[in-house]
Amino acid sequence: MLVVLFAVACAAISTTLVSSFWAEEADISLWGQKSMASFLFAYSAVLGFVLGWFATRLTRAAIRKGKAQPLHWHLKSQTLIDRLPDRTFSRAFMFSLAGCVIAALLVLLLHQIKLQYISVSEGLVLNVIYSMLFAAAITIMGVYRALGDNNMSRTRA
Repeated sequence: MLVVLFAVACAAISTTLVSSFWAEEADISLWGQKSMASFLFAYSAVLGFVLGWFATRLTRAAIRKGKAQPLHWHLKSQTLIDRLPDRTFSRAFMFSLAGCVIAALLVLLLHQIKLQYISVSEGLVLNVIYSMLFAAAITIMGVYRALGDNNMSRTRA
């Protein structure tokens, strides 16, 4: 439920931002000051931090209230997600960095297919799809890691 809520909210935010940034433009360039690359990097860094923060806080609150159960040690698989920091700010910062990496991959892919300009309507569709998938990925990672927080603090003696 949280994933869907965050994905829809991010799609709405992305639609609003793209519509306001490039309202008078016919095309969006991939590189430059008012470009798709600069938008994706800034948007992904901020969104990664905010989503990571809220996903962690809301999951911890659900565990405290008994609405969610923490992962038990035998269900955890010691993945890279399990190695994220314990503190909320540090974890959100790591999600922000992950957002920059994901944005870099998308910009690199757009550059490799030699897409230097994109129409505003195509840019809007691209950004909405990207923001929904990005929100789902960050939220799932944040919730999964937060589900292991309670148990991890008890087993670290």
